[in-house]
Amino acid sequence: MNAISPASDSFAFDQSEVRLLASVKYWALKASSKESILPNRQSLKNIFRDSSDIVDQDRYRKLKADWCEQWKRTTCDLLELGELINEDKLHEALNEANLHNTKTAAFCVEAATWAPFHEFTEGDTRYQKLRTDDIDFNNYCKYICNLPVLRTFSAVTLKSMRDDYEACTKKIVKTVNGENYTWIWVGAGALALLLVAPYAAGMIGGMMGLTGAAATSAGLAFLGGGSLAAGGMGMTGGYVVLMAGGALMGYGGGSKQYRERFTETSKEEILVNCSKLHAMRDHLGITPEEVCKNLHAMQIDFDTLADNSYCQGKTSDGKDQSSKAIVLATYRRIARGELNT
Repeated sequence: MNAISPASDSFAFDQSEVRLLASVKYWALKASSKESILPNRQSLKNIFRDSSDIVDQDRYRKLKADWCEQWKRTTCDLLELGELINEDKLHEALNEANLHNTKTAAFCVEAATWAPFHEFTEGDTRYQKLRTDDIDFNNYCKYICNLPVLRTFSAVTLKSMRDDYEACTKKIVKTVNGENYTWIWVGAGALALLLVAPYAAGMIGGMMGLTGAAATSAGLAFLGGGSLAAGGMGMTGGYVVLMAGGALMGYGGGSKQYRERFTETSKEEILVNCSKLHAMRDHLGITPEEVCKNLHAMQIDFDTLADNSYCQGKTSDGKDQSSKAIVLATYRRIARGELNT
């Protein structure tokens, strides 16, 4: 595949495309869940609270179907998507979307790196132990790769995208989480949550009462994106999302307002975006030079913010900004081939 221009608008999804992406994920997960195999009996007590119940495969699959429905309702409400596209209209909608190669790849990266079956509210453990095993994921990918436009990527490629994403995330965490940087992550529990279900930590609580930008950010979290991407292209009316690490690639040429948004984002969001970009670039030929140029500009800005905060006696804020710069610096080392994933 030919190399692409990493222009940020290549990664930009408008509201209709976000609805299309949510629909693809929903129907693919529904289809794979119908074929999901019940874990062995030794694991059942960890899945269902009432171990006295006789648990059968139908109940296990129904629980996954219930999660899909709750995810659909929550995501559509928060992002004001209306109804998702019916399955029998999905092929037609994808053909009419006229997705170019970069956006098609972004669709696949977002689909491949999505982590379903997280909890929706604090203390709700109904779905906590649901699993996506290799067979589930393979069926999920096969469904996606049988759709028009998206079939240019194989199920093997989607698995490779997921593997690249996970390997990059773990490499960054392992590299920066040494004894000198133990303050970077808020704790082992939050880190484990990040690796299993990105953004789930930010979704806990009474989210259905959110409105405006907060609702959009939360909805993007359920979708698998991140709040730093919302409104990234400065659209008037509605919103636009920079998917698959595009928020990082758009930084160097972004507006002052766009760049200032990054001071509000979390180090965890930056980490996940770096890992998605890694999964994206390895399959589209985005050069290390292009990646490093954009991330270096962002890293300098975070280092400057850290310097200013420390000089003003704002130690906590200084550490926070510095940690973001460290994540970016580490990913630049990966992009250069200095750290193998």
